[in-house]
Amino acid sequence: FTMLDLGQGKVWYVHDGSEEPRDFFTFSVSSKSKKEMPLYPQGHVPYVFNITVLLVNDPPVLKLPEGNLLLLFENSKKRLTPNIIHVSDPDTDSLSLSFSVLGNFNSDAGFLENTNGPGKAITGFTHGDLRDGNIFYVHRGHRNSRILLRASDGELVSNTVVLRIMAVPWDFEVAVRTGVVVQQGGTVLITQSNLSVEVNGEPHEMETRYAITYPPQFGQIQRQGTRGEWKQVSSFSQRSIDRGRVRYHSTFQELQLENVTDHFKFKVNVEGKISEELMFPITVHWLKFILLKNVPLEVSKISRQVLNSEHLQAATEGVDVTQRELHFKLLTPPKKGKLLVGNKVLKTNSVFSQQNVADSKLSYEPQERPREDTQDTFRFLIVAKHIESKDYTFRINFEGDKTRIIVTNRGLLVKEGEGKLITKSELFAQTLDNQTFQYKI
Repeated sequence: FTMLDLGQGKVWYVHDGSEEPRDFFTFSVSSKSKKEMPLYPQGHVPYVFNITVLLVNDPPVLKLPEGNLLLLFENSKKRLTPNIIHVSDPDTDSLSLSFSVLGNFNSDAGFLENTNGPGKAITGFTHGDLRDGNIFYVHRGHRNSRILLRASDGELVSNTVVLRIMAVPWDFEVAVRTGVVVQQGGTVLITQSNLSVEVNGEPHEMETRYAITYPPQFGQIQRQGTRGEWKQVSSFSQRSIDRGRVRYHSTFQELQLENVTDHFKFKVNVEGKISEELMFPITVHWLKFILLKNVPLEVSKISRQVLNSEHLQAATEGVDVTQRELHFKLLTPPKKGKLLVGNKVLKTNSVFSQQNVADSKLSYEPQERPREDTQDTFRFLIVAKHIESKDYTFRINFEGDKTRIIVTNRGLLVKEGEGKLITKSELFAQTLDNQTFQYKI
């Protein structure tokens, strides 16, 4: 443009409506005249022209991105989200925006509620509540209704939108009922992939509760409280399942000889509609004990001897148990010696682990070496996860001392003046491998 354009007022700056407070453009000055120009505009040097924009408050703009029809199930509630009601205001923080419900819409059909005050109709709410999922439309009557909404930034109000409400009939079914698998003595969460309900063939947000009509026989259904504690319950909600707060806890602490299953029966209540009685299967991997090795300990000396995994070894099936968790409970201690873990003498009901055996910390110490071959025993059972096996017997074989002299010396009863034969019943000496001795009087 030329100086003449400027002088005649033909050059304008037109703002585009954005919220930027500053703008600028660069320019240079040139002339076709042969007359000498002042020094400052010479040389085509670029200059910057700064523009300050005086911002004004724009009203919010309210839209319904998914259309002006809200579908929900009869006598249910549906969460309103920013995808359903969207407000934009470039010069106002979204947390400062609020919504108003205009007019007296058909309250016989339903109302808006805030989860912070359930059951109470509201005529306004904040954008923060909408964003956090706290606003619901609650249907309670006629199938068709409408809501007039307007947004405000505290000074200016937006356009008005009309959200039509249509409630449709519904029915539900238990779509997922797979059951769970658990080890005896363990726990397993009941998740949405194990148990869930669909309404009209789709996921939903309707209040769903499960009432247990027949409890499990070998465990408990538990729900986690707000403080993290687990307690047995007779009912639970789908919401608790979705949050990972419902579980089956195996409590049966005896050996199960047959591969039986567990289950519980229940009825579903969705917004007052109740299902028939259904069964939820539970497969329990029962713990089984296996005594892999029960090899007698051979004792030929008086000194203490180690009893290791070559002599005594147990294992489990169905349940994962480490060597530290697999224990032996002493029912009857040995009578001809002492059983020790380290230097601790084991008594009735004492417990030692498979790890103690594997680490060679279990030992047997005889009281004395017997004169002849004999045997000692102790009785025990296997314990894991508070479950006990049948009782077993472990044998200790003694090899008698073949060099030890065994003397029989019972004396003799004789009448005065008479004589009597001295037999081996009255006087006899032997070892285990020699019966030929001479007696020196």
